[in-house]
Amino acid sequence: MAAAQTAWAGIDVGKTHHWVCVLDADGNRLLSMKVANDQSDITATIATVTDLADRIVWAIDIIGAPSAMLLALLTQAGQSVRYASGRVVAAMSTAYSERARPTPRTPT
Repeated sequence: MAAAQTAWAGIDVGKTHHWVCVLDADGNRLLSMKVANDQSDITATIATVTDLADRIVWAIDIIGAPSAMLLALLTQAGQSVRYASGRVVAAMSTAYSERARPTPRTPT
């Protein structure tokens, strides 16, 4: 499968794990997975995501302590990251029904 030209990677940041969802320009889900907040898991995920498209636009929902290692590893990999505040994420999530959400919520 040929890599897409641009893809968007949204990361739901957590203390022990993150959830990564990658969409192509048409809104098709390319990847959706749980990633441990661990250097080797994050590094492997960055490599997997960057293989999906020529350009990845990364966005995270938290810029505090839980995202520190993630942000450092993305920066080290030469990736730029955008911040989507909780208010923006909440507003965007109302556009999706629970059934249509890219990453359905499950209790952890």
